[in-house]
Amino acid sequence: MFRDLAKSITDSISFKVLAGNISDSVYLKYYNGEKFVFIYINEAKAARSGVKPEDMLGKDDTHFMSFEEAMLSFEDDMSAYKGEEIRDRVKKITRKDGSIDYVSDTKNQLKDKDGNILGIFGISRDITRRVEIEECMRTYFSEVLHELKNKFVGYSVLRLIANGRYGKLTNSIKMRLDGIISSLLDVENLLKEALSRVKSLGFESGKLGLSEAPIDVGLEIIDKVLSNYASEIEAKNIFIDNTYGSIPEKQVFLKINFSALYSIFENLIGNAVKYVDPDGVIAIGYHIEYKLITFNVYDNGRHISEQFARDGLFGKFQRDEETQNNVEGTGIGLYHARELAEKLQGKLEFKPTADSGDNNFLLSLPIVS
Repeated sequence: MFRDLAKSITDSISFKVLAGNISDSVYLKYYNGEKFVFIYINEAKAARSGVKPEDMLGKDDTHFMSFEEAMLSFEDDMSAYKGEEIRDRVKKITRKDGSIDYVSDTKNQLKDKDGNILGIFGISRDITRRVEIEECMRTYFSEVLHELKNKFVGYSVLRLIANGRYGKLTNSIKMRLDGIISSLLDVENLLKEALSRVKSLGFESGKLGLSEAPIDVGLEIIDKVLSNYASEIEAKNIFIDNTYGSIPEKQVFLKINFSALYSIFENLIGNAVKYVDPDGVIAIGYHIEYKLITFNVYDNGRHISEQFARDGLFGKFQRDEETQNNVEGTGIGLYHARELAEKLQGKLEFKPTADSGDNNFLLSLPIVS
């Protein structure tokens, strides 16, 4: 039956012209209740797999890529089969000969003339060269931003001068120096944001790649972020309720893009430290429901106004002047953090606590086995 379906589709002149004359891989897969098997493959698809089209018929992805990657492909196939839109989803493929390619997949349901769902229709575009260029650009911009950031370390000396450590200043000169320092601090914050963004860039436009091994979120990410803010935490006498550090049995391991997750927590925790009042509280926790883990970062600092939370909190270059007018910031961090959460197939939300209205950010992420 499925061979007849494949023949009825591929026999059309328009399909043959399309599939036979493009460099993208075109294929049809039939779902037999256990796996998705190829029932049509164009020449481009077969060539990338190092075989002839007829060698792929009736076989699934496990014959042409590593088992782990084949299972990820199966999950995407099943999602498309159930009606989810799979568009330009980038993935890494390790061929049987050890070569590595990156492709952008688009998949949709394959139906017969009566509307019955029989499998999937897929198109894959080789973007290996694009990925290589993006990695070169990421490395280049990372190095440039590091150099620029290091150049701004010297402005701390201006602070000492402005504070009279090198001699008394007139009010006029002090005001000018304070203005320069404020501007330089804005530039440094922008550089930090840009560097954080470059570090977290994945090879994909829509979905960031996963780490090879599970990450201990508490030890490798949250504790490191907290240590970076140790001096600020100590200066403001902030109490940290960090369940990861104090209760080892509640360790959380995730297979996820490390740089992206680190960048998100760096922003959330950094904001909490920045905006909480002296002797304030910051709490970090999580809960798991089925295949979804939700982290929360809480602080009892100045409340984010309801209007700003609704209209501008996650916008680009947005700041709540009502509560943040005395704190330096660029207004791009939460925009960037939400973007990264979505690329990790998750979401970042602001939900103040029901009882006191304290600030509380929720980061929900899928658990990948």
